[in-house]
Amino acid sequence: MATGANGVKPHPRGCLAPLTANGGPWARMVDNIASKLAFFPPTPPTYTVQQHKDATGELYIQPTDRTYQRISQARVRWLETRQGHRIISAFLPYMDGRGGSQASTTLLYSHGNAVDLGQMLPVFRDLGRLLKVNVMGYDYTGYGASSGGTGPSVTATHSDILAVLHGLEAEHKVKRQDVVLYGQSVGSGPTVCANDSKSSYSTISFSANHAQVWLRMCCT
Repeated sequence: MATGANGVKPHPRGCLAPLTANGGPWARMVDNIASKLAFFPPTPPTYTVQQHKDATGELYIQPTDRTYQRISQARVRWLETRQGHRIISAFLPYMDGRGGSQASTTLLYSHGNAVDLGQMLPVFRDLGRLLKVNVMGYDYTGYGASSGGTGPSVTATHSDILAVLHGLEAEHKVKRQDVVLYGQSVGSGPTVCANDSKSSYSTISFSANHAQVWLRMCCT
């Protein structure tokens, strides 16, 4: 079995299996305490989800603050998680500028704390142009327009990123071997957990301390 960050071995049934297997009061208490310490979503959100009033009916993200740009090329989709939450995602394809094909590599970006997609979409666009890759972003349960229960939690973020990975394949036809996982700050937790013993994603984790908290809670 592969060894994760800081020498912690992933659980054979998935990163969050020990925390959620029994669903008892201890598991819920640990998740609740960690979640209150870890997550600070922008309140109110910096955007709304709108629908084009044309034949396509496509969704788009409309910033509520003029400081942030509306990114028209983002392909916005709702995704359903296994916890029954509905989260918002945005896929930004990189084209070569000459009408060519979409880039083969896709960066799945799990953003840091105290931000949401309204603020991050311009960053994703510029990052995609710089690296010449597609970028997939999303908001965790309880962030931005992503709804669900009592708000963000450790277990919800893992469910969220798995839904996004499924959406990349099902909605955007991105192959698993072409996905690179990137987690910034609090996003390093679900990023590391998603790349468990059954996965083969390339992973970049920025803020090892957050990743170690997730791994010690969920993978020991």
